[in-house]
Amino acid sequence: MDVINWILTGLVSVLSITLTFFLKKWIKTMEDKVSGLDIKVEQNKKELSKNTEDKFSEAIQKFDNIADKLDMAIDTMAIKFSANIDAMSVNINSMNTIVEVFKKQMELKSAEFEKELRERKEWLEDHDEELKNLSARMQSIESYCKYKHEK
Repeated sequence: MDVINWILTGLVSVLSITLTFFLKKWIKTMEDKVSGLDIKVEQNKKELSKNTEDKFSEAIQKFDNIADKLDMAIDTMAIKFSANIDAMSVNINSMNTIVEVFKKQMELKSAEFEKELRERKEWLEDHDEELKNLSARMQSIESYCKYKHEK
């Protein structure tokens, strides 16, 4: 039995040494893999940081471009608006001039028309007097005629 114990003890010792060896080898392999993954994680962090900075820079550049285009568009609109206001001011001044000329023409025509009306009124008044005189004369002739015919 001693021999069996001795063989079993030897066998257990060899197995535990073998298991220890393979366990150490497995642990070493896992540590190497973990350190490799740590290196990859660091590389990925650097790449992610660089890519994020690049994308952020691109976004800022695009916003700057948009801001510049908006600024130029606003400037263009302001210039066009100012030009339109100037053109409208010129048109309004032209319209004011036209209205003044028309007003003056109407005043002149009105003065001429009033003068002509006065002249015609005077002519009518003069002729009205003549008509009254003629009417009175005709009445007197009629009266005379009636008087002569009645006799």
